[in-house]
Amino acid sequence: MDPVAVDRAVRLLAAADVVLVLGNGRSAPLAMASAALFVRAGRRTQAPADAFVQKLTASRLLRPNVVLAVSCSGQNPITLEAVEAARATGTASVVGLSCLAESALIESSDIGIVVPGGEPVSVLATLMSLQIASFSMTTDSFDG
Repeated sequence: MDPVAVDRAVRLLAAADVVLVLGNGRSAPLAMASAALFVRAGRRTQAPADAFVQKLTASRLLRPNVVLAVSCSGQNPITLEAVEAARATGTASVVGLSCLAESALIESSDIGIVVPGGEPVSVLATLMSLQIASFSMTTDSFDG
């Protein structure tokens, strides 16, 4: 993984007012698990399961909100439509996680993170690492 991209993603997530987590198909459980961890940590998070609601929510995001899009293939059309809706606002940042470097999700994200291994377990581990780091950063900023 690109450590610069990971650091940028962590900073965006730490500063986000709301994190919109997207994932569909085989990536949906990964996205839901990720969203649950954000909620448990007290972060404002949305993770709609319905494709229409994902796209609608993404089209209404403002800064400093972040879309965290998860797609092992990086080609899921439902996820990509919601990402494009968020990008069309011109106000929300998109962090995309995919197992494939040559994917539409990586290309359309402000920050694309290619997860090595190509397995859902690798993606979940990456999501958890991003969350832990962003929580730590938020906590550190409140302590100092």
